[in-house]
Amino acid sequence: MDQNHPYKKLRIPKDAPFELRPSPGKGWGVFAIRPIQRGELILKEKPLFVVSRGHGMRFDYEIEKEMSAAFKKLSAFDKQQYFCLRKNGSTEKFKRIVDAFVENDFSIGSGTDSGLFLLQSRFNHSCIPNTKIPTQTDGTVARYATKDISRGEELTFCYDPSFKFKNRQDRHEYLEHSCNCIACDISTPYQKLSDMRRTFMRGLQYLTNGVDLDCRKHGPQEDLTTPLFLDLSYKRKAENFRVRLSTRLIAGLLTIAMLEEEGLLDDLMLQRMQPALKVAGWFKTKSNVAIVKRVMKQSTWAGKFNESLWLWNRDDSADEEVMVGMKAYQAYSALNMRV
Repeated sequence: MDQNHPYKKLRIPKDAPFELRPSPGKGWGVFAIRPIQRGELILKEKPLFVVSRGHGMRFDYEIEKEMSAAFKKLSAFDKQQYFCLRKNGSTEKFKRIVDAFVENDFSIGSGTDSGLFLLQSRFNHSCIPNTKIPTQTDGTVARYATKDISRGEELTFCYDPSFKFKNRQDRHEYLEHSCNCIACDISTPYQKLSDMRRTFMRGLQYLTNGVDLDCRKHGPQEDLTTPLFLDLSYKRKAENFRVRLSTRLIAGLLTIAMLEEEGLLDDLMLQRMQPALKVAGWFKTKSNVAIVKRVMKQSTWAGKFNESLWLWNRDDSADEEVMVGMKAYQAYSALNMRV
């Protein structure tokens, strides 16, 4: 280990359960120095300085001026900490403050501001991470363990939340560097299963939301790397919000079961999947309600999904109401995105 590397001079909280050291093939990384329990706070950090993003970060002259002004206000110690930063964990210094910011920033608050973080930026990427950062509102970034972590294990997080629904090729095109986690290692059978699961979950999301996940950011995409629908009639039903309640519940439960199988179902992910579970309370037809009650009594997600198959292809008296409501909601959301 290079004890003279500038990262060894970064100030780490005394009670932090980790240390910084080289990570094979990744430069430097963060490693547990003791067992860490699922849900445990790993690091809460304030940014060295903050820059307003407005409606999108523009790294032009004015932005660089704002960064330089913020840097000048730092204490002597914080300036020394800033000068410890290196490009991708190498020994090469940053020539411009903008370049340092790009490699070490995180969104904070409502997402309109970005802060430069010395320690949060040391955590490397994994497509099956063991830490996660919930949305912050107080100007700090807090990181929590999403599973039990052993001493000596590297602490990682996923650079993009949409990765859970993207295959290896799509993820690596975004990353612009390789990832050697189990979901990316092509020498393992797990990797092929992972691609199948993530592509299938992406299709399930399309089925229930009526739009592919990338369309929300970049507009309609007709040429996907992997076809999501073999039967285009389901694609048309999804886009026209003609999907039954029964199909929505089955798709939601299957997605959760597959996230669990993929090692991605942590407490925060389950919270985000709650809208898919609320569908269980929308059924009105008595025979369907009885099945749903049996479904939700099952103790495992796989069990819930298996029981939900009794609903397959069943109509419900609430279907039309839900379809109209979903179409109105998506139209409202699309309008807000354009404003």
